[in-house]
Amino acid sequence: MFQNDNLLHGAIDMHVHFAPDPFRERKSSALGLARQTAEAGMRGVVLKAHYYCSTPVCFTVNELGLGSELFGSLVLNRSLGGLNPRAVGAAAALGTRVLWMPTTDSVVDAAMRGEVGLRLTGEDGGLLPEVGRILEIAREHDLLLCTGHIAPQEVFALVGRAVEMGIKTVVTHPLTTVAGSLLSLDQQGELADMGAFIEHCYVACTHPEQRLPPMKIAEAVKAVGAGRCVLDTDFGQDYNPTPVEGMRMMIAALRDCGLSDDELESALKTNPARLLGIDLSR
Repeated sequence: MFQNDNLLHGAIDMHVHFAPDPFRERKSSALGLARQTAEAGMRGVVLKAHYYCSTPVCFTVNELGLGSELFGSLVLNRSLGGLNPRAVGAAAALGTRVLWMPTTDSVVDAAMRGEVGLRLTGEDGGLLPEVGRILEIAREHDLLLCTGHIAPQEVFALVGRAVEMGIKTVVTHPLTTVAGSLLSLDQQGELADMGAFIEHCYVACTHPEQRLPPMKIAEAVKAVGAGRCVLDTDFGQDYNPTPVEGMRMMIAALRDCGLSDDELESALKTNPARLLGIDLSR
């Protein structure tokens, strides 16, 4: 346990859901998460809300100086106007660190509900003009771009353009079957070769409709290289433990699956800090 908590200390969870949420029960509020992560010695968490910008909440809680920092994000779902450059510009001006492409309103997730989702590409496979404008804002403000729940062909088009523009980019949970698109190990490697980081979320191992064996995450990290991966929880659901406990579970499981402490340090601490532009030495 000591070794696992040593890896937890200073870790950054790049993908956490929180209350309030208009449609789902969540495990903890932003304040609760800040207290829990501070007590565990974690460096911080990225707060993700599918339906509103989390940055003002992070700003308010961070003023308390609890010792663990909350990082704000924006998800481009329909409640924010979809692929809305104005929303991105406003969020960036507030100090938002992370920008997610559509999640619940992506083509993939909407199709699961029998609905039409937000497309990033046109009939020719190229990115839509509004996506190009969004990427310009992301580059100007040094936002971290995450692919969200978009389709594989959209992932490749987006990553190709974003990396070419010098935008730090993360491919969102390619092993999670309950949201977004699956990507093969070859595809993950190709995207990493293009310059993207690959994110793996422990929620895939605990979700009642998936139960991914942790070994599959370990194998993916080994295949792509820990220096090009991010490990986080995507926790916050009412049926899961707290995100802090989720991190403990993930660390223990992946160590048992053969990931070294150096590999875990890279994917839990070094890479997230680099992507968020923060100094882990302090």
